[in-house]
Amino acid sequence: MVVCPPSAQVWEVVKWITNHHKPLAIYREIAKREKKDGPTELVKYAETRFASKIMMITRYYEVHVLLEKLLVDNAYTTWVAKQKTTEAKAKALEIKKIIHDGKLLETIDLCIDLLSPCMQVLRLTDGKKGATLSNVYAKMLALDLYYREPIDGLNERVRKKIHAIFMARWTYFHTPVMTAAYRLAPEYCRREMCESEDKEIKKVFKKMATDEHPYPSILADYAAYEVALDTKTHDLDKDTAFSPSAQKMPPYQWARMYLRSWPHLKYVACRLLALSCSASGCEHSWSIEAWIHSKTRNRLGQKTVDRLVRCHTNLLLQQRMDSEEAAAVLEWEEEMEIEDPEVEGEEGEEGEEQ
Repeated sequence: MVVCPPSAQVWEVVKWITNHHKPLAIYREIAKREKKDGPTELVKYAETRFASKIMMITRYYEVHVLLEKLLVDNAYTTWVAKQKTTEAKAKALEIKKIIHDGKLLETIDLCIDLLSPCMQVLRLTDGKKGATLSNVYAKMLALDLYYREPIDGLNERVRKKIHAIFMARWTYFHTPVMTAAYRLAPEYCRREMCESEDKEIKKVFKKMATDEHPYPSILADYAAYEVALDTKTHDLDKDTAFSPSAQKMPPYQWARMYLRSWPHLKYVACRLLALSCSASGCEHSWSIEAWIHSKTRNRLGQKTVDRLVRCHTNLLLQQRMDSEEAAAVLEWEEEMEIEDPEVEGEEGEEGEEQ
């Protein structure tokens, strides 16, 4: 079977039910009566909504039994019979054929199997928790292995094309810092690494080295750390560092606790494992910018807005560092400071609010 996107047909069913008050009320009554586990409300497709087509066909597949019961419900069949226009009756017949189409359901099932792993990565990187570089790297490795092998029901030519598209994307987005974070994360540090990954890790160590934490010292700590992993010394065993309670700690806090014997490696690990790979931080900044650049302050220039957002964020960060939660905050270092970008024509910016 060659995968063809079934979203167009599913969208017709969703529109038919949600755009008519009576069928929607009957469907909801059936869902309530059947007491089906999980959400039953149909998901609408929207161009501005993230991966909404995948969510729409997934929900359709989950509630398909309810849709079949809708077609044979007396209230629904009576409503269809009362339709005055031939177009409405023809549409109802078309919807019936779509819902009864077994091949379409098989295609949807295959699409869900193909796209669910991608959806997990998308949800991870669009959320507020768990979107560390190491977790994203692990998910992408799993996707590579999944698409690399034959998939039941999927044409091999199509599978190879999907895998090629995925690898092109992964190659474009992949950076050595992801590999280094993956290697130092407590969930994945005991896995074997290939030679190319080892080279990427050393490249990151070299770039992050400072006068206080020179590159040779970081490498020496890393070698000693690997020996401790193999010999299960320095509390790097399943009862201490890799116990269920320790695994629940944020990765950078885990590094602070269990990499104390290797201070140079701990310096690198704390910074790599604290990095987020989520879009939620950007969206949070945009919300702050919208709050600052409001209707009552719409004459602010972009440079002033950027600086006010930075001041607001840094004040909150300073407040947290002064509180009891200071241990959970990594201090911003001088060598990590980012200079304001130079923008042409900023001097004498019109409309700037003083």
